[in-house]
Amino acid sequence: MLDFMTDFVNTVDIDSGNHRVGVVVYNTGISTKIFLDDHTDKDSLLQAITGIRYTYGNTNTADGLRVAREDILGAKGDRRTVPNVVILITDGIPNMNVRRTIPEATLIKEGGARMYLIGVGLSPGIALDDIPSEPFSENGFYINDFDDLPSIENSIFSGICKETIKCVSGQADIVILLDSSTSVGKENFNSMLDFTKNIVKSLDIDSGRFQVGIATYNTYIVHKTMLNAFQSSGDLLRLIDNIPYTYGNTNPSDALKFARSNIFSPEGGDRPDASNIIILITDGLANMNPRRSIPEANLARDEGIRVFVMDIGVGRAAELAGMANQPLEHNRFSVDTFDDMDKVKNALMTEICEGIYIILYDMLYVSMLSPLYSGSVITKNKI
Repeated sequence: MLDFMTDFVNTVDIDSGNHRVGVVVYNTGISTKIFLDDHTDKDSLLQAITGIRYTYGNTNTADGLRVAREDILGAKGDRRTVPNVVILITDGIPNMNVRRTIPEATLIKEGGARMYLIGVGLSPGIALDDIPSEPFSENGFYINDFDDLPSIENSIFSGICKETIKCVSGQADIVILLDSSTSVGKENFNSMLDFTKNIVKSLDIDSGRFQVGIATYNTYIVHKTMLNAFQSSGDLLRLIDNIPYTYGNTNPSDALKFARSNIFSPEGGDRPDASNIIILITDGLANMNPRRSIPEANLARDEGIRVFVMDIGVGRAAELAGMANQPLEHNRFSVDTFDDMDKVKNALMTEICEGIYIILYDMLYVSMLSPLYSGSVITKNKI
């Protein structure tokens, strides 16, 4: 289990201050606590983890979760704007404070944390099935023995990153331009709307620090939502659910021009002290006004707007490369199918966040051994 913790620490960036890790070791009682801000460099943290000594006792998962919730999450060293993720690793059923185990897990989830369960040598259908977040298929894992822990690292770590990268500071005005041409089709257009909602969920709309405008384009600019139209993420998400699909030509030049001239304007809600960003999503090259695509992107850049291009199934194309900011590896994102869009959402949000503000997320590892062994709780923050 210490090796598993070490593997995790080696995958994150402790030294820059981007990540923080805390540890709680529990059995009958709590024997060790390392707070989130105790170790600010990786070598020191790894040394602390290596120095954790095995002590035996009861499996008191309830108190392990309680201490994690009260003393780690929302307490010393924790940043409260950061989403929380909890991972519980166990090879046995609690034999102390049994009735409090599920309620403690529920309190953590009600506090906004996503909870994973890793059951070692256990089978589905036991009392622990109620610990992880829903759906169980994405948050519950059963493996044969501890040697199998490395086999699920990628599934858990990638799920955590996809779930938790979130922009939480700074301010920006962001316009998302959605291709509504005939080649996209209604089903794929709905996938674009889902992707747009995931972007919105990663921004703090309600505080007023981030504004999002949306336009759909084909032969014409069809749907228009200005930056100042919604001050609530819930209202904006409901609007996105109701954006209709209409077909036509692929006309990114008019979309870029509309964003620059109409949405990024005082009337559209543009703020002079906020970063300006365009995310243009398309499944093809322009078949209308193609010679204007790159010039319109250049005009946007001349006004200080950063242009991201996300293309689906296009491959190498000078037009799309010319529309995106340079360097392309940070501003153009290409996927094969609409189902692959979420695979690059993390990378896109990282670029957006690093350009204007800080990225944060919290993760909590809760590790529990069998009734005669100790367990551990690890918490990680990313900034």
